[in-house]
Amino acid sequence: MRAVGMTAGQRTTRGDERIEKVAAGGVRIARGAVAAKPGEADAARGARGLAAAVATVRRGAAVLAFLPLAACPPVVYQFHDSSDPPAPATESGSETMSPGTDSTLTGPQPPTPTEGPEEPCFDGVVSGAETDVDCGGPTCPPCGPGQKCAGPWDCQGDLCVDNLCGLPPQCRVAADCPAEFCRQPLCDEGQCMYLELDGDKCDDGDLCTDGDLCVAGKCTGVLRDCGGFDGPCQHGFCNPTSGNCAVEFANEGEPCEDGLGCTVDDFCAQGQCVGKPGPVSLFDFNDPGAWMTDPPWMIGPALPSQCAANGFEDPAEDHSPGGENMLAGAAIGGCLPDEPLPADACLTSPSIDALQLAQPVVLQYWSQLSAVPLPPQNPSSARVEVWSGKAWNSVFESKNEPLDEPEWMPHVLDLTPFLNAALRVRFCHHHPEPGLPPVAGWSVDDVYVGPPECQPP
Repeated sequence: MRAVGMTAGQRTTRGDERIEKVAAGGVRIARGAVAAKPGEADAARGARGLAAAVATVRRGAAVLAFLPLAACPPVVYQFHDSSDPPAPATESGSETMSPGTDSTLTGPQPPTPTEGPEEPCFDGVVSGAETDVDCGGPTCPPCGPGQKCAGPWDCQGDLCVDNLCGLPPQCRVAADCPAEFCRQPLCDEGQCMYLELDGDKCDDGDLCTDGDLCVAGKCTGVLRDCGGFDGPCQHGFCNPTSGNCAVEFANEGEPCEDGLGCTVDDFCAQGQCVGKPGPVSLFDFNDPGAWMTDPPWMIGPALPSQCAANGFEDPAEDHSPGGENMLAGAAIGGCLPDEPLPADACLTSPSIDALQLAQPVVLQYWSQLSAVPLPPQNPSSARVEVWSGKAWNSVFESKNEPLDEPEWMPHVLDLTPFLNAALRVRFCHHHPEPGLPPVAGWSVDDVYVGPPECQPP
């Protein structure tokens, strides 16, 4: 704006001045020259007023120019002579002021539709441009079969029929459908359907099943039975790698029952039920102990004889393992004497408390016996007897019959009817008349009294 308050013929020597203020909105303020009034006083007052105005503007511009990090761009004041066109006011920001115009923006543009807020595709309702709940439209995932659609682009299978998404075609013929065990494929209106089979043979791929058949569309077999391997200390199972039955240990260290009357404190150890030896009696004659011998019976090392008329001699070794080579025998290493033997020439055991033994109770022994008959009027015999607590009872007798055992033979006799707290057994030779042919007689080893299941080998 140019000042016009001048006296006739007078103007300021400075000419026109223009003051521009460039603000954020691009507002331009111009002041013209101040004219001198008549007289020196008026001219001086006009000059002082102009100087004060300029100083005020400059102080305001300095303050505004140094505002740090203001919310709006800083305001810049520029002053120009009226004869010079003002230069465009510029700053490092995004605004430029040009003469005769308001402003021009060169910063970020309004977001395009694709850069706007995302559709709420996971809010559980139909919203925005969705065609159904959380699906369809330009931004949400495609809709599944049975959901609403506006076109194939809204559907997972690109099939929109009557504004509903359909299933994409899977087949033209049944052979297009994946094969499955126990299910027969069918192609129905482009979709694979399956008919469940029953009774057809199949293979379920499990080595531990037998007789696999289709049942209600599934291949099913009968689990292999490995129960025959079950026990108190182990379980049978089918090994899926080989299809064979195997066992796994169970109840390690736990009490069990081995079914043996001759053991106590049974427990599981590595799949087996084992126990400590119970109250049984085993005599191997390594220690004669309390055995009693009537001549010609004796206990000592095995020694072969060289006198038997029938060729069956005393054994050169005992029956027991371990190499002690001790046994009981009649005339060990020789033949029976030919003079008469009394009826009580016996080998007799110590007493055994058989009432502490699990029943039944047996007598087992190993022997080599050579006996020959005598004339009927003078029979000979070899007997085994048991003491019942009241009398001796015969449980074996040769009865004047020839009997030859060229090697160690086992014998088992039932003693259960004779059990008592002082049970004893004895082995006896008897021939009442002289003239016995030379024979080796009887050799005995490893005498056992106890339950039959605990017999030593």
